[in-house]
Amino acid sequence: MSENEKYDDLDKSIGRLKRAAIDAYVRDKIGGGAESFTRNKDGYEMVFSGTTMGIGRPGPDGEGGGTGFKTSTYNSGPNYGGGSSTSELDYTKELNSVRRKIEDIVEPWRKLPNPETIDRVLSGCRGAVSHLSISLGSEGKGVAGGILETKLNSVHEQLAHMSGNTVNAFRSNVIESLQHVIGGLSAASTYWTAALGYEHGIFKKARESVVDIIEKGIESFEAVAKQSVKSKLSTVVAIGKLAKEGFSLIPGSEAVSTIVKTLQLGLETLSGLADTKEVSQTSGSYDDALSSLTKAFSQLNETITTAEKAVEKNLIDNMDEMRKRKSSYDLKLAAAKSSDVSTSERLNIDQSRVVDILTRSKPKIIDELNSAWHEIQSVHMTTCVSRPGKIGIGINGPSSKFHDMKWLIHDLIEELTKETEYAFKDFEIAVELIEQGDSASKTKLEEMEQKIKDGSGLRPWQDRSIEKEMRDKEKQEQEKKKQDPGKNNQGNGKK
Repeated sequence: MSENEKYDDLDKSIGRLKRAAIDAYVRDKIGGGAESFTRNKDGYEMVFSGTTMGIGRPGPDGEGGGTGFKTSTYNSGPNYGGGSSTSELDYTKELNSVRRKIEDIVEPWRKLPNPETIDRVLSGCRGAVSHLSISLGSEGKGVAGGILETKLNSVHEQLAHMSGNTVNAFRSNVIESLQHVIGGLSAASTYWTAALGYEHGIFKKARESVVDIIEKGIESFEAVAKQSVKSKLSTVVAIGKLAKEGFSLIPGSEAVSTIVKTLQLGLETLSGLADTKEVSQTSGSYDDALSSLTKAFSQLNETITTAEKAVEKNLIDNMDEMRKRKSSYDLKLAAAKSSDVSTSERLNIDQSRVVDILTRSKPKIIDELNSAWHEIQSVHMTTCVSRPGKIGIGINGPSSKFHDMKWLIHDLIEELTKETEYAFKDFEIAVELIEQGDSASKTKLEEMEQKIKDGSGLRPWQDRSIEKEMRDKEKQEQEKKKQDPGKNNQGNGKK
């Protein structure tokens, strides 16, 4: 049985834990001073001086038990002999109290995020980011990879066989800049995707740790029930190690790490997170074992919280670094000016190569960029990392910051797609003007110049965080109250 399957079978383990805790409680709290104590499948029997008690034991699911009997023997003196009396016992209330305590401890841990569900979202995320796949260019610099790399290289090669101001400007200002910007966006997208990889690692190990803590808890209570020598058991929680390994779940992450350093993009993986932590449990008494179980889960939660805070900080820091280096992610187009385009460049233009650029390479480049931002739009972390609010940094984990970075990358790619379309259209019209030299072509180029100057209308660098939305909403409500103060006093007048 896999670790994930063991977690899915947690109810059985919790039933066994409740039964073990009740075993320990009965032995320690009820039968602590007994001259003899026997435990069997169905019940407990304990003998005190002049008294024998029998109490029903819970089943393997931890339910039931608690009712029983008490037999007292007495001696009436030498003339009358002895006798005994039997009465009913009911410790159901006490056993229910033990069950409730165990349930209160384990309840938040029943519904941790499923790594398999996270992996499905991660798969969609990887697919979206793959459209921007990155490879090492000259001097270790990141350039577009995959289909984008092939097509941009093809355009670059076709342009190299032509010359003139228009061709040279398009090659350096658009194609080479596109390669650089797509490389930056690919790196940023990979680090964004890694947040899902981190969460996958965190909860893969968290689930394993929950199962192990419960098993060790059963052993601790069992030691109390058997009056064994006080033991110390521990669970090694490797959440930090697995969280950091989450980055390796992303294809090309190794190349991205190298490129990030070369381009000085400022993006980072998790750092300063302890690989492992030992969570101990002891069994000196029922109270000791219960306290140790509580502490073990508390320490596990602290470890998850520390890891998730690191993931959240990583997302925040990476967005901040992106804003400091906007040119690595944001293409700034300079339109071809009609005054700079001359028919004298005609001899340097190869129409067959221009047609190849516009009909074979351009559509593929636009398709890949369009696919990237459309697929990123469909990626959602919130549901797959949802858990009880007491676990980690809250019910939705680092989803808020994950989605802030998602929309930043999404808008940058959407804007880049529009700008790339504008750039190719600008080049097409400029070549048309070179070839024809007519006023209609000149007018079209001037209109395109204005369109590029106006921009895409998108604002990728805006603050789209939930906190910002809440602040804006609160500000709007305050402004509304200022504008219409009488509304707040309605109903306060005398009737």
